[in-house]
Amino acid sequence: MKRLLRNLLVMASLLLAGMALAAGPLHAKVIQFHEISFEIPDSGWQRGDQRSPSIQFIHKYGERRGQSVALWTIAIPPTMRGLSPKEQASKYFEGERRGHYPQNWGGFVEGEREIGGKRYPTMKYVVTFPDSKSSTPIIDGLYLLYFPGDFATRQRFYVLMWQDIHPADDKGRGLNEFDAIVSSFRVGPVQGGNK
Repeated sequence: MKRLLRNLLVMASLLLAGMALAAGPLHAKVIQFHEISFEIPDSGWQRGDQRSPSIQFIHKYGERRGQSVALWTIAIPPTMRGLSPKEQASKYFEGERRGHYPQNWGGFVEGEREIGGKRYPTMKYVVTFPDSKSSTPIIDGLYLLYFPGDFATRQRFYVLMWQDIHPADDKGRGLNEFDAIVSSFRVGPVQGGNK
């Protein structure tokens, strides 16, 4: 239920980006959040919801278009320690598929994405809205999981969730800016210990 609420908040933030965003444009390119850091590729990205245990950035492209990137940490519970990153990814994606309302979240496809010579587990999805017409927006989304080199001792991995909202009768902007964010993603020492 928490996952569903978090994802609905991300989706709502993206849809409302043009109406009321409290934070202004970012001036710094390097973002630090707990033990992770990454770069935002251009000044059009704005900080989104700051009340959740994730961090989110939104970039609006006109009246009915925008992209969103949200990042959060997954601490491995003791009962799942010892599973490989591939097994962890499978379990995580299974949980995401079960966590959404089937009538508007769908098109789940697991795979991998290569960025900067490194392969990441991913799951694509599409969010449609009731009674969609060609001018009604849809959301193309992607979960990407980042397993650090010290995953076996750290027992944490990181989720980067990308969403691209656009009219149903038009294509989204693609993953170039998302790929740049992933390429810049860095993990430092764990803050707060393993939970």
